[in-house]
Amino acid sequence: MECYNPSNPLELPDADEEEHLARTYFDVEVDFMVHPGYRTDDRFIGIRHTALSAIVKYTCDQNDAFVPYLAINYVDRFLSTNINIPVILNGQGVKRNVELFAFSCVSIASKIRSSDFSVSDLLKHQLAEFKDDVEIMELHIMEGLNQRVRPVTAITFMYLLLPGLLIKEVQQQPFPTTFAARIIFQIHKDIRFTEFRPSTLAASAILASTYERLPGSHSQFLKKISSSSVVIQSEV
Repeated sequence: MECYNPSNPLELPDADEEEHLARTYFDVEVDFMVHPGYRTDDRFIGIRHTALSAIVKYTCDQNDAFVPYLAINYVDRFLSTNINIPVILNGQGVKRNVELFAFSCVSIASKIRSSDFSVSDLLKHQLAEFKDDVEIMELHIMEGLNQRVRPVTAITFMYLLLPGLLIKEVQQQPFPTTFAARIIFQIHKDIRFTEFRPSTLAASAILASTYERLPGSHSQFLKKISSSSVVIQSEV
């Protein structure tokens, strides 16, 4: 299996034709979103908070920012469709099961990002007792996500939208891709943003980045995004 490529996660053909690829991904992005009402459902707030705290702990020495990003994506999508997390650690309480759930989300994300990954790489986080239960939890998560662990995300659309926006006449300096990606990574932790399409978040992050880092080109980026056929203008 090829490692997860955030710019073309589903390994669709015609990767060099950005507009065609963007339209194709636009048609399937809703398949990787949470169900409506998720962000306002009080049942998920406490579990999500515990899971995100655990993900941060398990990835604190992780150089690949996509791993926690993917893990959070799995948490949100699983909770929005399954309501309850699997109880694997009987008699150990909700918190320990949520930690195992988060650990397993990180493990799955790590596996699709690196073919060299081993779950033992994560077991140094005082989680040796989880070793025999991780595989069981992973299977439950994979089933709950319908095996869709290579999601279309806002990062995907950032890479797809940018080539059509970077015109030499209006580009005064390199686009701050890292800054835009950081915005996307950070807002992903806020449940309020889960209701928006990945393409909407990508376009908004691009505009926020140009406003902050490329003020002289911001109006041109706004104009081009406003005329884009693969972005829902009312959401942006």
